[in-house]
Amino acid sequence: MGLLKLTESGLLAREGNGEDVKEERRKMTKLPSLEVWLKSIKMEKYQENFVETGFDNYEFMILMMCNEHLMLNDMKLKNDLKIMEYDDRNEILTKLYRGKGVFEKKKGIIM
Repeated sequence: MGLLKLTESGLLAREGNGEDVKEERRKMTKLPSLEVWLKSIKMEKYQENFVETGFDNYEFMILMMCNEHLMLNDMKLKNDLKIMEYDDRNEILTKLYRGKGVFEKKKGIIM
C-alpha cells in the first residue's frame, strides 16, 4: 500500500498511486448497513420505524448528523419515527453522534 507520510498541511497521507489511496479511503470510511448498526446497539426492534420513515441508510443518517438543519434529534425520533422510550432515543442519538465523530476522523486521515 505505501507508507504514511505527513503532508505540508499537517495531515497523514499514504504514499502510492492514486488508486491505492482511493481504495484505502473507501475501506476506512465504509459504514455498516442500518440493520447491522441497529443490531450492534441492540435497537433492531426499531428497524421498521427507520425504514418506513425513509431513514434506511446508516451512512445517510451520519451525514445528516453533520448538518445542523437536517440533524436527527429527540423530537424527530419521537414524533417521526415513533420511538417513545426516552432511553432508547437517547441511546440511538448517542451512538449516532459517536458514529459521526468516527466518520469525520476517518475521512480526515487520508487525503
